[in-house]
Amino acid sequence: QRVRGLQREGERLQAAGQWNAAAAKFAEALALDPDDPRLMEEQTEALSHTEQKDRARFLVEQAEAAVAHGKYAAAVELFDQAIAVAPGDERIQAEERDARAKLETQRKLQQLAAAADLYAALGVGRSADGRALKKAYRKMALQNHPDKQASLSAAGAARADPCTEHRLEDFERVSEASRVAVVHGVHYALVTRLEQV
Repeated sequence: QRVRGLQREGERLQAAGQWNAAAAKFAEALALDPDDPRLMEEQTEALSHTEQKDRARFLVEQAEAAVAHGKYAAAVELFDQAIAVAPGDERIQAEERDARAKLETQRKLQQLAAAADLYAALGVGRSADGRALKKAYRKMALQNHPDKQASLSAAGAARADPCTEHRLEDFERVSEASRVAVVHGVHYALVTRLEQV
């Protein structure tokens, strides 16, 4: 009678996801009836879930440490592993989504950091507004456009002349700098974070 009561209590705890407590109840029941194969099975299952939960907790702790150090790609990978071990844990899924969002923000900041020297290519400061960016781009594009160069008669001649080659590189650089105007709206939103990178 006591064995069945402990077994039912263990099954209730198991259904509630309290694997450690369930394993303890099954162990207590097995102490009274060590030959019951169903009790052994249930205890083994409870212990298995306890190990999975411990593994998931370990992975989450590692992921949280990675987030704390700004290593968001590693954190996302660790959270994904924890989700694979404990697929129903909504807290882990929420933390994974948060780390993924931080990773995306970090990547955007890195792109903006790469774009920061493009402001110099346009000859404007990082605080320039959209109008100033467009004006500077148009001016630099006209100065460096291959069709505006008197020495350009054909593309082949342009590649042969080192001065003209330099002009073409300048034009390509200014064209690339025009991306600054595209990301300019994002720039203001992220400029404070960029300065921290």
